[in-house]
Amino acid sequence: MLVPFPAIPDVADGMILSAGQMNAYKSGVEWLLGEAHAPIALWQFGSGGPWNGSTSQTTDQPVWWGHMYHGGDTLHFIYGASAYNGACVFKLIYIGDDGNPHDATPTYDGAYTSWQEVTITGIDHLPYMTKGKVYEWRVQCHVKDAGTNASAGVTLFHLSEHKTLTNWVTPPSFVTGPSSAAQLNTLKQDILALYSYLSPTNPLMVNDPRAGTGSWIPWGTYIFRYRPHGLSVAARASCATGHHWQARVMVSTDRSHWAQVWTSNMVTAISNDPAVVWGDAIDFTTGDAAAALAEQGIVLHLGDYLFVQLQLNSPDSGGVRMWQQVITRWSSQVPASGWAGAHLFSQGETTVTPSNLTKYTNDVKAFYTGGVEELWSENMGFCAFRDPSTWGVMPQSYSGRHRKRWLCYLASATSPATLHCGTGFTKTTSLPSPTSGDWAWQCYDLEQVSTLFPGGAYYVENVDGAFECDIPLVTS
Repeated sequence: MLVPFPAIPDVADGMILSAGQMNAYKSGVEWLLGEAHAPIALWQFGSGGPWNGSTSQTTDQPVWWGHMYHGGDTLHFIYGASAYNGACVFKLIYIGDDGNPHDATPTYDGAYTSWQEVTITGIDHLPYMTKGKVYEWRVQCHVKDAGTNASAGVTLFHLSEHKTLTNWVTPPSFVTGPSSAAQLNTLKQDILALYSYLSPTNPLMVNDPRAGTGSWIPWGTYIFRYRPHGLSVAARASCATGHHWQARVMVSTDRSHWAQVWTSNMVTAISNDPAVVWGDAIDFTTGDAAAALAEQGIVLHLGDYLFVQLQLNSPDSGGVRMWQQVITRWSSQVPASGWAGAHLFSQGETTVTPSNLTKYTNDVKAFYTGGVEELWSENMGFCAFRDPSTWGVMPQSYSGRHRKRWLCYLASATSPATLHCGTGFTKTTSLPSPTSGDWAWQCYDLEQVSTLFPGGAYYVENVDGAFECDIPLVTS
């Protein structure tokens, strides 16, 4: 956490309150608002690659790998399942503290679906899992009743853990007349409950360094939960000197109707080195992006799942290679309509009125279920690049925007990890490696990187998983 959560005082009846003490409640709700609108890297599912797979085998095979920080009590995932000349059978498993696979879900047998959401409670009681640690997750799949050339496949659109909101009580109502200390202490209790409800992690997104040639090649398909106002995009790619490439972003709610919300300038390569194009504030609520969405009949609501596709245009025969992309949710930081905006008190002010105090209550309520700024306690998983048996074959990288103090990454002693940031990602920092050749989780204090600023885009190379965290990771 780069901006510390404010200290909110306990108060007692008869206490004389300063403006600073009263404004601590305002600081608390505004801190929560900032977290609600913070940049979050998108989940990539794509087609093929490491993000979804299929098998022709009649016994369980892993078709997806990933990792997730364990800190919640409820599992939420979204999947699509398909089969050809047979039935798709699959389940989610994790690798526990004992090094063995354990079932996290029931077995799903035979049903075809393009989109199914599942919620499973009680995962904090699964065996060989310790809160504060990262676990490898897999989708295990096989074909049942297989015919000729049978196959089955699973697309994992989303994987996350959630916390239960605890210690929440109904926020107080303020009316004309004396107010009690209990009312203000209830506000504090609810603000702290919402703070504890938030995820402590900021997962980075996996990158896919590959080449292609053609007009508007779909390079990656992503998903995120919409909160106004849009997206921020950076794409780092290269082609032969004198050749050209261009990027654009498409958005859909149903994967049938796509709106073109951003297009970069055409890049002319002056060398074989990668260049970066930036779409820093693609606002879905106004201007060309809003018009493109309206033209496709796309109406956005808080919490909707949106599909995003990054496409590259490569008009020259030599093609283009995409190296990294940083695609995150973006907000103008303007609260939703209905946000009260807590009053800022000055020392000596006497307007501690029911109206001003009720603004505190209304802002706290805005974060609750159904509120205009409803918080989601999503602790998202993240894709591993590929089958762990092929780790190290090519430089895996993960990207995102800087929000939390600690970087946790899965690294190997044989391929040192590096962090790249700055306008062209030209500022490089070497990261610590494990002492042996085995892959192991590492933690690094990002306050040591003087060139990485809050909200800054960056990527970490030669890792097979990365996320930011408020506190150092439990590694043993």
